[in-house]
Amino acid sequence: PLQFIQEVRDLEAKGFSIRDRLFVDANATLIHQVRHQDNEGGVRGYAHQAIGSTGEGVGPARMGRMARTTVRDLAWAKVELVRDCDALFDDEAITICDTTKLVNEWIDEGRRVLLEGTQGAGLDLIHGNWPYVTSWGTTAAQLAADAGIAPQMVDTLLVARTHPIRVYGNSGPMDHEISWDDLGVEPEKTTVTQKQRRIGTFEDKLYRKAVMLNRPVGVAVTFLDYIEKVPGDKFQESARLGHLHTLGGDIHEFLVRLENMGPPVAMGSVGPQQIIERRWWHGHTTSQVVRF
Repeated sequence: PLQFIQEVRDLEAKGFSIRDRLFVDANATLIHQVRHQDNEGGVRGYAHQAIGSTGEGVGPARMGRMARTTVRDLAWAKVELVRDCDALFDDEAITICDTTKLVNEWIDEGRRVLLEGTQGAGLDLIHGNWPYVTSWGTTAAQLAADAGIAPQMVDTLLVARTHPIRVYGNSGPMDHEISWDDLGVEPEKTTVTQKQRRIGTFEDKLYRKAVMLNRPVGVAVTFLDYIEKVPGDKFQESARLGHLHTLGGDIHEFLVRLENMGPPVAMGSVGPQQIIERRWWHGHTTSQVVRF
């Protein structure tokens, strides 16, 4: 909780006012450094070395919650919820509430809700390449359930990279792993550990499974510039027209390849803050909830 509060302070110090639109669910699980992060061992721990875990303590915290008690012999199994530390958040003027009730009230009022997933379908605890997976479900259905939203209320927009990545270390097999030098771009680093990511070429089998598990109405493709560099004037023209297939021959071939395996491509990015939204997608979704 202290790290979360510090991040709120840091954002506000940079000029972002967020407390009036930040709501934390009372039933959210707190991750404690001593009980959870230290138990997992961080980047020196077994989970990181064996399966590429970030070592942030999320897994042990979830295990403790599934033990369904706040008193256990093992340190990692003792769990506190946000509601147990509400005074700490009150001192920071952070709103603690029932976010499931709040979000469903917004839906009933006709407001749009965006749910953003954090990990790919290939890392799903059940459907992923076990044991190189995360500690929870990563599908659109699981995300809706976690938010307390009925699945029929959700339209899913699948996000797909042109080149899949894995975290640093022994994080599981890739069909065709390549180097960043092969790609000719600066290496990406992981958000938490700041280690250089692994990267490979596009995997049709993985993509088809992600489409099957999530049944998206459209796809957002990122890192199209890894396939072919797009000049600024061409990007501006494509963004104005709402076209992606005019970006370049290699990009066009890749988009056709994707659409032959699943739903139409709704948007694509060719660089930081350079997103092209295709005309058919603009205003397309009828659902009030979009899983992105």
